Amino acid sequence: MEQRLDTLIEYHESPTYEIADTLLSIGYQIANCCGMKISKPAHDVLGILEPRSPIKKKYLCFRGEEKQRALYIGTLWLDNNAREAKPDRNWVLEVYGRDNIPKLIQLVKKLSEPRKVNVQIRLESEEPEEESYASDAATAFI
Repeated sequence: MEQRLDTLIEYHESPTYEIADTLLSIGYQIANCCGMKISKPAHDVLGILEPRSPIKKKYLCFRGEEKQRALYIGTLWLDNNAREAKPDRNWVLEVYGRDNIPKLIQLVKKLSEPRKVNVQIRLESEEPEEESYASDAATAFI
């Protein structure tokens, strides 16, 4: 006698992939939760980097440009119990730099409305932070 077991298979894709594509398409860069630039998003959090133009330098008769670190302006938590972020109900946006609040509000409206989730916005610092590099962690222990 053969028994048949009906199984239910569900597929859930993290919205961070689509959000990362949107951010990249409008000129932002993506980061991890520490502000370090990444190429692929995590499933629960996305850092938001705003690129800056290089600084033009002139020394004697030489001219050049010096790359600036991007500004780390926000962290969007989609899934984090400690922050009360739930993927399908409530996201938390941590903002670095009071002046970045208006543009990030517009940005998260665009990202959250199709998914019908609430977004809590929290100001983490008055000024934006700078993008971090892996070498920063190494020099912190010296």
